[in-house]
Parts: sequence; C-alpha cells; structure tokens
Amino acid sequence: MNCWICDGAMSPCFTKDFQGEWGLGEAVYVKCEFCGLVVSETLYDMPDPVWAELNRSLHTALFSFDYLAKERRAGLARQRRQAANIFDLFRKGALSADLPWLDYGCGTGYLADLLLEYGLPTLKYDPYMQGEGFEAEVSGPHSLVLSTAVMEHIRGRESFDEMAGLVGPGGALGFQTYAFKIALSNPEHIALLPSHCTFLSEQALDILFAQWAFDRSAHFPIMTFWWRSL
Repeated sequence: MNCWICDGAMSPCFTKDFQGEWGLGEAVYVKCEFCGLVVSETLYDMPDPVWAELNRSLHTALFSFDYLAKERRAGLARQRRQAANIFDLFRKGALSADLPWLDYGCGTGYLADLLLEYGLPTLKYDPYMQGEGFEAEVSGPHSLVLSTAVMEHIRGRESFDEMAGLVGPGGALGFQTYAFKIALSNPEHIALLPSHCTFLSEQALDILFAQWAFDRSAHFPIMTFWWRSL
C-alpha cells in the first residue's frame, strides 16, 4: 500500500500480537518513508462491518465498565482542561459561534456537556456510540469541529476528508490525537488499543491540513487548533 497522505512508499515498521483480544491476533503496522504516517495494515484491510463491530464492542467496554479505568479517569480530566481551553479561546474571539459547533466522535458526549455548561452548545456525533441528544448523521458547515482522541480510529483518506469537510469557511478544527511516537517507541504501550489504526506524525499533519486549505494553527499542551480562512 502507498501512503494516503503523500503517496509515499510504506515499509514495515513493527507488529503487535493482541493474543486474541477483541478477535485480533498479530497486527502489522507500516510507516510512510516520506511523511512518517504509521498505519495498521491489518486494521485497514479489515472488512467494514468487522471494523465497525470491533469499534462498537471495544468502546462499549471502554465507556461502560472498568476496563482501563485509570486511563478513563485521566481522559475525563483532560476533557475538563480542554473545555476550559476552548472557552478561553472563544472568550478571546479566536473561535466563532456563528455556525453550530460539533464534537465529532464524541464518545459519551462529556466534552460537549462541559461546553454547554460554559454556554457553548455543541452537537454530539459518534458513529459507534449512541446517547441522549446524539445526532444520527452530520453535515456542515460548522464554526468549530472537535476531534479528541478520534483520529487514531479513522481509516484512510475518505473518512478524514469527511471530517475536515464539516468545517466551514473561517471555522476551526480542534483536535487531540495520540502522538505517533508512542507507537514507534513502545508497541506494547497501553495507548496502542486494538482499534487504533492511524498514527499521524507532525509532518503528516502539516501536509494534511495544507491539503484541506487550513492556513493557521495554534498548539496547546492538550489540544491543537487549525483555522480555515474565509
């Protein structure tokens, strides 16, 4: 396979044996020699219905039970910091609310609930989770699209383009994704979940956002924002 960001050649990077967890054995990961994108060739080759069921069953367990409880608590604390960060940017005029806001891949919807407490109503959408007030489907444009701990679950160009296309002119995409260095430095790291199939290097992200016609960004310890000009 070739890289879906820059069309560079992909070469073997590492493998991880999930030992039957969630129906997975050994997964093969490959890396783009040019932009550094790392993907799971095994997960990318999985049929769509099987991939969807893997995500539904895994995330139901993650959010409903005590699986990875410590990491879940850390995730909730991170979302509280993210909500405060987003509100501060809005208060300073860096984020517009002229169009609706959307949390894409919202999980339980906790971040959107926090933003509502700040007086910033945010639509909730997740293709694998359901909850009160969730959107059944989404379309743009939006002044802000949020994507926190989501990009590592997205397979390929079409789905990434769909997410970016929800951002309207003058709007922003705010995201947080697991650093690809985790996958490269320690394939046994707990962050490398069975459904994590895409790891984006900084170079890959820069190329991707340029292709999407985003032209300015701001980086924070727990979140990055890219803006699209009017």
